[in-house]
Amino acid sequence: MTGVSEPQADSDSRSFSLGPYIGLMRLTHWIKSLFILLPLPFAMASGGDPDPINLTLGILGFSLLSSGVYIFNDIHDRHNDQLHPSKSQRAVAAGLISPGRASIWGAFVSLSGLALLSIPGLLSPFAPETWLLGGAYLAGNILYTVWARSKPWLDVLFLASFFLVRLTLGCSLVLVKASGMLYVTGFLLALNLALGKRYSELARGYGPDYRPSLAGYSRSVLARSLALTMAACWITYLWYCMNSDLFKSESWWWSVIVVAFGLILYFRELVVHERGRDPVEVVLKSIWPRWIIPLWVLLVILSMNW
Repeated sequence: MTGVSEPQADSDSRSFSLGPYIGLMRLTHWIKSLFILLPLPFAMASGGDPDPINLTLGILGFSLLSSGVYIFNDIHDRHNDQLHPSKSQRAVAAGLISPGRASIWGAFVSLSGLALLSIPGLLSPFAPETWLLGGAYLAGNILYTVWARSKPWLDVLFLASFFLVRLTLGCSLVLVKASGMLYVTGFLLALNLALGKRYSELARGYGPDYRPSLAGYSRSVLARSLALTMAACWITYLWYCMNSDLFKSESWWWSVIVVAFGLILYFRELVVHERGRDPVEVVLKSIWPRWIIPLWVLLVILSMNW
C-alpha cells in the first residue's frame, strides 16, 4: 500500500518479549467459546453424561484455533491497521513482531488447537468430527478474509456461521444431537451478534476505509435487522421450549422470560444508548450479562425433566 512501509520488528533478539505474542491471541475473545457450552444443559437433561475432559479440551482447542485466525488476520491486515488509531498498536502493525515470526506463531497456535480438537475424538470415539469442524472453521475464515469480508450482508452470514460451528462442536463434545429448531435459534442469535458488530462500527464513526463492507450498511437498516433477528430468535426459542420433551409442562417457559430480558437489554445498550460497543465488549464490560447468563443457565436446569 502506498505510503505504508513494512514494519521492522525483532531486529534485536535480546529484546524478545512474550507479551506481544500473547496479545496477538486476543484472549478476551475466547469468551465467544461460550457458544460451545450452550448444548450442555440440554445434554444433561436428556440423560447424557458429557466427559468434562473432552469438553475442556474441545473448548481450549477451538479457542486456540480462533487465536490462530486472529494472528493471520493481523498479518494480512497489517498495512491497513497502521492507518487506524487503535489497531495501529497491534503487535504486527506496530512492528513489535515481524510478519514472518507472527506467521510461525500463528501456525503453532493453530496446529496446537487442531491437535487438542483431535484428542476428544480419540478419547471418545463417538465424537471424531471435532477436528473436522476445526478444519471447516479455518477454511471458512480464509474465505472470509480474502473475499467475503468485503461483501455487505455476506460478511455477517459468514460470521454467524462461525458461531454455528461452535454450537455444532458443543453438540459433538457433549454427545447430543440438537434439534433443527435449536440450530435455527443459535444461528439467529449468532446473526444478531454479527449485525451488532457492524452496527457498533458505524456507531463509532467507522466507514468503508475501515471496513469496505460498511459501505453497504446504514444504522437504520441495521437497527431494524437487529430488532427482527432478536424477535425471530426469541420466537424460535419459545417454540423449542414449548414443544421439547426435555422441559416440564409447568415450567418450560421460565428460561424464555430471561431470554427476552437479555435480548431487550442487549438491544437497549447497542442501539438505544449507542455506546459503540461490539458484542464482546458488551459481555465483558456491561453488568447485566453477569447475572442474566447464569440466571438463564439456572432456570434451564430447574425447568427440565431429570
